[in-house]
Amino acid sequence: MTASGDRLTVGAAPRPAGGSPRPGEGPPPGGGLGAGGAPRPEGGPHAGGGPPAPPAPLVPLVPEDLRDLLGVPFTGEQIAAATAPLEPGVIVAGAGSGKTSVMAARVVWLVATGQVAPGDVLGLTFTTKAAGELTDRIRRGLAKAGPVGTADGPRGVPPGQREAGVPATPGAGHGAWGTLPGQRGAGLISGPREDDPAGHREPAGHQEDGAPQPSPGGDSDVDGEPAVSTYHSFAKRLITDHALRLGVEPGFRLLADATRFQLASRVLRQHRGPVEALTRPMSMLTGDLVSLEAELSEHLVDPDALAAFELDRLAELEAAIAAGRRVARNRGHVDILGRMVMAARARRELAAMVAEYRQAKQELEVIDFGDLVTLAVRLADSVPEVGALERARARVVLLDEYQDTSVAQRRMLAGLFGGGHPVTAVGDPCQAIYGWRGASVANLDGFPAHFRRRDGEPARVYELTVNQRSGGRLLSLANTVAATLRARHHVARLRPRPDVAEHGTTVVALHPTWAGEVRWVAATLREIVDAGRARPGECAVLVRARSDVPALYAALLAAGLPVEVVGLGGLLSLPEVADVVATLEVLDDPTANAALVRLLTGPRVRLDRRDLAALGRAARAAVRVGTDRAAVLDQPAPGQQASRQPQSSAGHAGHDGGAGYGDGAGHGGHDGAGPAGPAGPLSSLDPLDEAVTGIDPCDVVALADVLDDPGDEVSPAGRARLRMLAGELRHLRAHVDEPLLDVIHRVVEVTGLDVELAASPEAVTARRRDNLAAFVDVAANFEGLDNDGSVRSFLAFLRAAREHERGLDATSPSGADAVQLMTVHKSKGLEWEVVAVPNLSRKVFPVTTVRSKWTTVASVLPTPLRGDADDLPALRGHDKAALADFTAECDAYLEREERRLGYVAFTRAKSLLLGSGHWWGPSQRRPRGPSAFLDELHDHAHAGGGRVALWAPPPSEGETNPQLAGMDDLDWPLPYEPVAFARRQAVARDVGGYLAALTAGRPLPDDDHERMTPAERQMLTELDADVELLLAEARRARRVVREVELPRALTASQVVRLRADPAGLARDLARPMPRPPVPQARRGTAFHSWVEGMFEQTPLIDLDDLPGAADEGVDDADTADAAALREAFLASPYGQRSPFAVEAPFELLIGGRAVRGRIDAVYDLGDGRWEVVDWKTGRRQADATQLAVYRLAWARLRGVALDAVDAAFLYVRSGEVVRPKLLSEPELEALLATS
Repeated sequence: MTASGDRLTVGAAPRPAGGSPRPGEGPPPGGGLGAGGAPRPEGGPHAGGGPPAPPAPLVPLVPEDLRDLLGVPFTGEQIAAATAPLEPGVIVAGAGSGKTSVMAARVVWLVATGQVAPGDVLGLTFTTKAAGELTDRIRRGLAKAGPVGTADGPRGVPPGQREAGVPATPGAGHGAWGTLPGQRGAGLISGPREDDPAGHREPAGHQEDGAPQPSPGGDSDVDGEPAVSTYHSFAKRLITDHALRLGVEPGFRLLADATRFQLASRVLRQHRGPVEALTRPMSMLTGDLVSLEAELSEHLVDPDALAAFELDRLAELEAAIAAGRRVARNRGHVDILGRMVMAARARRELAAMVAEYRQAKQELEVIDFGDLVTLAVRLADSVPEVGALERARARVVLLDEYQDTSVAQRRMLAGLFGGGHPVTAVGDPCQAIYGWRGASVANLDGFPAHFRRRDGEPARVYELTVNQRSGGRLLSLANTVAATLRARHHVARLRPRPDVAEHGTTVVALHPTWAGEVRWVAATLREIVDAGRARPGECAVLVRARSDVPALYAALLAAGLPVEVVGLGGLLSLPEVADVVATLEVLDDPTANAALVRLLTGPRVRLDRRDLAALGRAARAAVRVGTDRAAVLDQPAPGQQASRQPQSSAGHAGHDGGAGYGDGAGHGGHDGAGPAGPAGPLSSLDPLDEAVTGIDPCDVVALADVLDDPGDEVSPAGRARLRMLAGELRHLRAHVDEPLLDVIHRVVEVTGLDVELAASPEAVTARRRDNLAAFVDVAANFEGLDNDGSVRSFLAFLRAAREHERGLDATSPSGADAVQLMTVHKSKGLEWEVVAVPNLSRKVFPVTTVRSKWTTVASVLPTPLRGDADDLPALRGHDKAALADFTAECDAYLEREERRLGYVAFTRAKSLLLGSGHWWGPSQRRPRGPSAFLDELHDHAHAGGGRVALWAPPPSEGETNPQLAGMDDLDWPLPYEPVAFARRQAVARDVGGYLAALTAGRPLPDDDHERMTPAERQMLTELDADVELLLAEARRARRVVREVELPRALTASQVVRLRADPAGLARDLARPMPRPPVPQARRGTAFHSWVEGMFEQTPLIDLDDLPGAADEGVDDADTADAAALREAFLASPYGQRSPFAVEAPFELLIGGRAVRGRIDAVYDLGDGRWEVVDWKTGRRQADATQLAVYRLAWARLRGVALDAVDAAFLYVRSGEVVRPKLLSEPELEALLATS
């Protein structure tokens, strides 16, 4: 190291003579190694051994040059973090502080200064989106930085002075050799020129398929590009590469998403052990099993260790209960200990089921994400060679969002890259919001100790405190919300950029009702968009509870704003998807009444409550005593059946398990006073007893059974709609065994959902077609638990997703110009100009009730067994004081977790934050009021940080929730929207008039193109083209005779059948069906094999390799017949002749089609003449077409005239030789060309 003025320059130790380049570093293109291992020059006057040219002068780089190098105004903190020494370090990056830019800049610095090559860098993050963003930033940074050094030597180091594996290691703030802007040639990564800021090209040295190519400019030291992936993808690659070291098959299948719950449910159903303490329903136990197994994996705890822990703890608890009972007035405390005993016993039983669940995964050869990391930890701990290989592959490691890693992930990373390896972790403890799914913020706090430097000292800590996103006044609010978090984790306050120190506004509102609040949020955003302050895509609404989404979604749509729901309740809660799922459920299970009711009351069928009640009574009548169910199902066609009287009174409708739809206003009569019905023997029974008396317990009420015959109580309009639905379901059920995607597409087509979503302006605004497309993508990627892609398996997957994963989350925002509606958890890492956070109401946000203490919830792993126990509430005894302290610590822990979430929500806004709450919730009977967060926003606004738009006073004593009034008066089904309904009726009348004109033979009026816009004319042209295609398809579907296109390639047997039975061949081509085994074919195959063996022309496939060769009894039954065939052949004219070829394969073109086959035998007759022979072991007369094809094939193979080839059939049994008249070549061509 040498000093020059105030700049330091760093070189590397010289490469020893005779040394080899480091891994991945080859000789320069066209060069190679000269004497002593030094690179030879590529050419020029000194090529061939002369003295090398002097190296071009190098320009020293200092950290501050990163600003010019990348064109980014980095802060001093960012430069210090990006240019840190090549050693372990952690960057605590506050919200919006530019952590991704710093990680990319660090890679550029290390590459530009010659410390690493691009391919030496490994980056890990949590989502593929984040991985793609980091990769893009690094690529652009390397492209913008350009080359470092010259073509005469490696980057930043004089030629011949770089040692393999020994990087130059500058200190913090030190410089290194490199180039400055204006001194660049070809880039490190092939990208846009400085004068071409357009898109970005692929990295230098790589084609699209990943094949390495020489870098432009001849810099052979530039190899590869940084590898950036998710933590789980990295673990999967690790296990795939080294699975055999652990006894795991490399071809394992990854079990993810709801499929885990399917397997867990199967394990629970098959469990045969004692179950005494687990009393929750099966669906909840499934979630508990998966949750506990995931926590065990995240903290590397074996189920047996958990069971042993609980056994010891049960002894302690029972002793504490015995002691508590001796104390007077201590019943409440003893009851608490009793609940803890029940939780411990339940957890022991659940641990046994976890062991069975893991055994089931092993038997199916599947693993989940938790297993990936667990196995990776085993590799890191028990196979040192793996760590050495990974460290050699990744000389620098970047860990993004490190506060969200689990204990197992930290163990994996420390095991692979510990011991002073250059690891840089980036994270923010104030944004650690994923503790509920296994993340441990203690990993970030403990990084300096977990990843020590080579000298044993803790890793250095760097801080980024300048927020590049939000205005200063918004950051002041965020600092207030996170004050306790900053003190706990020793994190500095966020600071704004100087130019926005006084920017950022907070608008606060407390409304009387939730309904008023959602209207205010929608109206405020509408006003902002109309004023041009932000586009819809620059606005977001973030919620704490998923249940808030429907009301906000409806309000935003009513305000005329485009909305995109991101992940909330997932796709399954959206109406267009729910209708498809309901149809699939009815197709799979005719007794799925709940799904059928959704279809009956939906926008297509719109069955009113009177008709629905009548349908329920008809369905119950079909299964009552004395009713022949089969007779009901086999009623005459609609319109021919006799009327039936209802067999139960309206007052009892709705009590049976499946129907339960009508009483009160739902009585059968449309005048509101339904018939009382005859008083039967059941009228004196209890309604519940009456509902179940006389019904087979194995039978259920199925509304689908009576859709065609709903009875006379149903109105004529309702009956017509029910029969329409029944016809659609019959049509769809006939195709339910088709591939899953085909079934879903057919459902969408038959129900007209695709047309409805395209034609409705409201649906277009709400992006409902995109939601349906996302659901179809889920189906396309579905793989069942047992590789079963059926409708039933897919529905089981969806049920597990709905019950245990709160629906199928959509991915990140699509980038459309629409208001983003999502949970706060989904918003992490995103930013908008305007952010609204509604429902900052008491007990809603922040949540104040701890729901999952390990002491009382069996699915939670006990804190003493967790790897981050020191950071969690501790139970230090079982007396009253210890339990009270534990409860207080749990409450404080929950408060910290909620403050992290609030901090994330409030730091998403760049310029405007809307915070609101209410007194009366949608269905609450007690008022809520402002939460602690809303109070803090209110105080901040009053102090000059914004304004208070509304602050409603608390309700007076005795006041009730106004939103509960009038709920019983809702219309059902809901009336159509008047304007849209009138528009549809007008269009329907026009279409009806056009159809009448066509029926009467009158022409339709011409389209008025003059009054159309160019876009409308283009749309009309496209619609006309679509209509022509649909009409052509309809005509084809209605044809009595279906035309089947002849394939371009045929076998000789198919050519024979084409001439003899073209209709039969067409049927087989249209719908290929397996054929039963034919003994004669088996004998023929055996005979051909014997002939080939006799003439020593054995084929590549032996007889014993053929399908069915191992079938029992076949050979024994055919032995006598085979012997007779052999004797007959030896006595034939060909028995003593030696063929020129046996089973000669051919392929030739006839009439533009390829014909393939094999000729049984060919004999050389001499003088350029040949004879092809086809053995026939059967007794039936053969078709000469096959022999004509063989003759033509051999003539072409040998290049002789067709009349130089004779052809014959040998009927082996009789020894008869037949030489029939054969088709000529033109006749064969005509046969194939005209078919």
